[in-house]
Amino acid sequence: MFNKRFMLIVLCTMSLSFPFHAVAKEWHVVSTSKIPGDGTDVAPFTTLVMARDAIRNHRTSLQTDDPTTVWLHGGTYVLRETFLLNRQDSGTENAKVIWKAVPGETVSIVGDGVEALVAVYDASHITLSGWNFRQASEQAIEVAHGDAINIHNVTVQRIGHTGIHLFGGRNCTVTGCVVEDCSSIGIRVEAGSRESLTSCNHLIENNTVTRCGDSVTPFAAAMHIVGVGCKVQNNSISDCDSCGIRIDGNNHAVYENQMVRVCLKNRDTGAIYLGQDWTERGNVIESNRIAHVGSEKQRDVIAIYLDDFASGNIIRNNNLSDAGLAIAIGGGEANQIESNVIKDCLVGIQLDNRGQTWLSSAVKSGGFARLAIDRLKPFWDVYLEHYPELNDAEQLTHLQSRDNVLRNNVFQRCTAIVMDSKKTERMNSVIATQAGVDRLVDK
Repeated sequence: MFNKRFMLIVLCTMSLSFPFHAVAKEWHVVSTSKIPGDGTDVAPFTTLVMARDAIRNHRTSLQTDDPTTVWLHGGTYVLRETFLLNRQDSGTENAKVIWKAVPGETVSIVGDGVEALVAVYDASHITLSGWNFRQASEQAIEVAHGDAINIHNVTVQRIGHTGIHLFGGRNCTVTGCVVEDCSSIGIRVEAGSRESLTSCNHLIENNTVTRCGDSVTPFAAAMHIVGVGCKVQNNSISDCDSCGIRIDGNNHAVYENQMVRVCLKNRDTGAIYLGQDWTERGNVIESNRIAHVGSEKQRDVIAIYLDDFASGNIIRNNNLSDAGLAIAIGGGEANQIESNVIKDCLVGIQLDNRGQTWLSSAVKSGGFARLAIDRLKPFWDVYLEHYPELNDAEQLTHLQSRDNVLRNNVFQRCTAIVMDSKKTERMNSVIATQAGVDRLVDK
């Protein structure tokens, strides 16, 4: 009796002394199976819903959060309603839930009259990897209020509106995906708080987006980034009627993306576009390569467009070629335009003071620029902390183009810098290289 009791104490002590290692659970789904099984590799499930519900039951009955992998085998999975994952389908940081196509096998998720193919709501630590999505009237994938949701290596084709949509949440990624032929937007992010300037920390990286963004839908773009603190890096964008990347909000980072043949049908737009709100600041657009903007070289089709009072942004080390206009600053202040290489454009950099001239109505009470400022007045202390230059009552009233810095830009085979007046030149810092201030146009 003594020895048994002693051994029991020893075993209990050992179990407390060593960390518990969760054992990964694997499930299998095969759409072509004739008889639904129990999810093993020899008796797989036949639908996504069966796998999801089995995982829920397994984790509830055993009170376990083991790492989980669902293997989707090759075949076509027809969805007549949206496949939904929510909070109870979540993983944890150390026990993720992964829905993954078997390597080398083609998994096609095809909609049959559905608005969205897959929706992930209020969940965390879930990965979707290797799926092919086709045919939905609105969206292929929607992630709302997710934490650490990863969309990796999926293909999205022929979607009626938006390919992949992240709404709210934090720390989500869209990486290595191919998005084609979406009517309005390829990838859309709406996340982070503009009231508190809290970043979402979403990452959009190494994706290929082509033939997205039609010429008639407002705000259509290959990628549309809204909110605060999203990173968009090393994506390839091509053959789009409208914008390559549209930015709305603060503190976004747009790095090392490649764009070619964008803005093919729209006018008064840009391959990278931001504007119409003087408070949307802190965005960095750096080391991007943009070529062949517009169907022909026109001054209102622009490689990087800081439209209507866009201010406080950094445009640095970009390589811009074959556009009507490479960079435009439309009445904004405190933008830094540095070390960009601009080739084969009609005009390299254009800067105007539209808030004091032809767009002065936007600055007055009831104008769109004034309304954008008024909406954030309750949170102004937060903005002053992040952007001290806003503590200027006169500038807040008049919104003049001033304190923009144009420095160390290189121009080849284009008119270098154009400003709308001598006054605009005096109010901004132009440290020109090569061709210098090539032409000033007084209005």
